[in-house]
Amino acid sequence: MKTLFLLMARYDALPVIPIATVAADFFPHLGTQKLLRKIGAGEIALPLTRIEGSAKAAKGVYLQDLAAYIDVQAEAARKECRQLNGTAPAAYCTDRCTMASRLDGKLRLER
Repeated sequence: MKTLFLLMARYDALPVIPIATVAADFFPHLGTQKLLRKIGAGEIALPLTRIEGSAKAAKGVYLQDLAAYIDVQAEAARKECRQLNGTAPAAYCTDRCTMASRLDGKLRLER
């Protein structure tokens, strides 16, 4: 399935997800303020969206940007899996890494 469609189902097709929700769902180890600092410093390549130009405007992440970020992180994990397992086919790494994440009980996005 496509990441974008899964996120649309998860967030009831909201176009912009509040940054606090993104932090709670995908970066619970950071929290909202630290996530904002890391995004601002360029450590996490996730574009922030403001509904208007005011500094106090609510911040969020456009659903398509979040899906793209997750897809990039997943591809990096697959690449790392292939490197760790030699020249194993991509399907092997995808299946094996997916199985490992299921055994762990969580899908981890960070490396």
